[in-house]
Parts: sequence; structure tokens; C-alpha cells
Amino acid sequence: MALPPRLDPRINGSPLSIKALWGPRKEDLRACALRFAALLDGLTALNPIFKRWTAESRWTMATTRRYPPPQTPGSLAGLIERGERFQYGDQSIEPQYGYCISAESGKENHRTIRVSADVGNYVSTRPDCNYVSLFFVGRSPGNRDLIRPSFLRQALLVCVATWRPDWASVELVHYARRWNTSLHSFPDKQPWAGWMTYLSAPLAERIVPPALVASERTPDGGLLMLATRQQFDVTLPPHVAATDAIQAGLRPIQR
Repeated sequence: MALPPRLDPRINGSPLSIKALWGPRKEDLRACALRFAALLDGLTALNPIFKRWTAESRWTMATTRRYPPPQTPGSLAGLIERGERFQYGDQSIEPQYGYCISAESGKENHRTIRVSADVGNYVSTRPDCNYVSLFFVGRSPGNRDLIRPSFLRQALLVCVATWRPDWASVELVHYARRWNTSLHSFPDKQPWAGWMTYLSAPLAERIVPPALVASERTPDGGLLMLATRQQFDVTLPPHVAATDAIQAGLRPIQR
């Protein structure tokens, strides 16, 4: 598809996110709880600033319960067990639609990371009905260490190791709109390219990594492609060209 000839340099100040997505997969409460706790433990191991988490469980058509700090990652396993979704109307539990939970850390230091999970859905036909996202504030002197390439790569791999998604990416939040052909907030077809793009082994087998980008195999047999190992900058043509090449390479598996 035709791509816009230029990108607004202000996108460089956009918040960063890591998204990990997968299709229907049946997992009970305990399995989801352990995965979520392992994710937070993994992030804390990368940077001790994330040693305390404020968490909340969310219900469809029900009241949000907020659990104030301090929260340690290990203590969150029980929280998701109260995050059942409810059917519209009589609010009976509908576990087949999964569970919602989110956690936030670093706010007191103005270096916030927010983790959201919508997981355990096994009845939807959507390829993205389950997801985990990590949201970082935009670039600033105070959070420089959290948005450096090495940290984001490690955080992406923690998501992959704990949730086994079909695909995942690191991206500037507003940059993903580059792949839109409609007015939707997110690209129309998945997976889409990011600064860093991960594919599970079954998807990786179906594409050829572009020669223009750095690529590496992950411990689970998946593929990680990096538009650049440096800080991504939309004003640098090589960075944009590399991301375009990843996007073109994903066409055989997009849906």
C-alpha cells in the first residue's frame, strides 16, 4: 500500500508501548495469575525502580476495584483471581471471555510504566482477542534509561517468555497509524511492523527476514527483527526504510 512520503517529527515525542497479542487460548485463573505475576517480576528484575506496583482488576459492566500501593509482584497472583468478567445484564461469571488486570509502577518518580492484560479469552475468533501491553511515557530526561533500546528489547522478551504471544512489537504509539488504510486507531492488519517486531516460531517460518534489518532467533524459536539497534528516530530515513521493509515482509502472514 502507498505510504505517506513524510512523517511528522513530533512523533518522536510520542509515548512508547510494547504490545504482545495472540488469538483464543484457554487458560484458567491461576495460570493467568501466575503469568501476570511473572511478567511483573521480570520487569522488576530489569530495573529495581519497579519494585512496587499499584494494581487494579477490572470487570465488564461492573465496578473497578483499586488496590493501593505498596504491591509486590508476587502478591498480585491473587488479584487477577478476582478479575472475572461478567455477562451483561445478570452479571453472572463468564470465564470463557477471560480476565482483565492492570498494574502501574514508577509514578512517584515520574517514570511510569503501565501494564495492562486482557487474557484467557478462548471463544473469540479475533487474532488479537488476548493481549498484554506495556505503556511508557514519552521521552524525557527522567526516563531515558527506560526507553533505551537495550531495556525495551529485554522488556519485550520478558513479555514473550511469560505469555507466549503470536507476535509482539515495540513502537511509538502514534507511529503504528502509519499502516492504517482506514480511520481506525490501530492498523487494519496484523501483525504490523514496529521499531522491534517479534514473531512466534510458526509465524517466523512463513516469512523471510528483510536483509535491511537486524534479526535474531529467540529462545522459543521465534524471530526478533529490529529496524535499528539505536534509538528509533522518524527523521532518519534508514530507520523508516528498515521499518517499511519489515512491514512489507509481514504481508504473507497478515490477516
